[in-house]
Amino acid sequence: NSAYRQINYYQIKAGLEHKSANEKHNFGFRLALNLGNSWRAYQFADPSCLYTASTGAELILKGDINYYESDTAKSLAYQMTGYGAGLDIFYEFSKKKSFKLRFEMANLGFISWDKNTTNFEHRGEISFKGIEVNNIFELADNSPVSEDTLMNFVYANSFSGKKMLYTPTDFNLEFRKYFMSGRVEASARIYYRLFSYMLPLYRLDATYTFLNHLKLGPVLSYGAYTSFNAGLLLEWEFARHYYLKLETQYLTGFAQHSFSGMGGFINFTYKF
Repeated sequence: NSAYRQINYYQIKAGLEHKSANEKHNFGFRLALNLGNSWRAYQFADPSCLYTASTGAELILKGDINYYESDTAKSLAYQMTGYGAGLDIFYEFSKKKSFKLRFEMANLGFISWDKNTTNFEHRGEISFKGIEVNNIFELADNSPVSEDTLMNFVYANSFSGKKMLYTPTDFNLEFRKYFMSGRVEASARIYYRLFSYMLPLYRLDATYTFLNHLKLGPVLSYGAYTSFNAGLLLEWEFARHYYLKLETQYLTGFAQHSFSGMGGFINFTYKF
């Protein structure tokens, strides 16, 4: 039971946000236009297996197999092969210098891929009997050996047609608590991505503010596409309205191979 999915798409978003007079309640929504660039996915549903026939004369792939791929003739970044829409909603309740509770749902939507999308759906067995080789030193240059017999079978038994896909939807619930007049912040977050193969992510982080504009602290997380990991978070307000954020959740991946995942990101923000 295994699966893979890769989606490349762009979004244009616009929305409205409302903040109450006492600034305790903040909520809003955003609407999105989804512009699909490319998509490829396969799934071997349970039960699926690959085994050798009892005679040893062939390999047999048995199972419930699906494969989809968007129009390969449009492979450039600016070419669109699908269109759709999406919705974001959020709600935040906060008490100044005490705590903040936030719920957010992002990218609840779809993309309808065009009529040139490859569709392959197979239930049953696929057999490969190989080729007969009498002398490995006399193989002709035009030997019928295929580099990928499974993909050849897929393309030979697929059809082209429109396909609708739900975009991965993010659910985020966060509780943030402030201590020492706001100089220390601690948060707990549960994050889940629907319509994907991600496990729930549980995250804890804490920061201490130095010199009123520099925040630094640890990040602990478990789940998502990895297991347990630890990292660091740095936020710097280096000029009025300018913010720089550096974060990695995966420092342990560099130190011990038993931990999964390596990476981080840099976020630059201008607020006005």
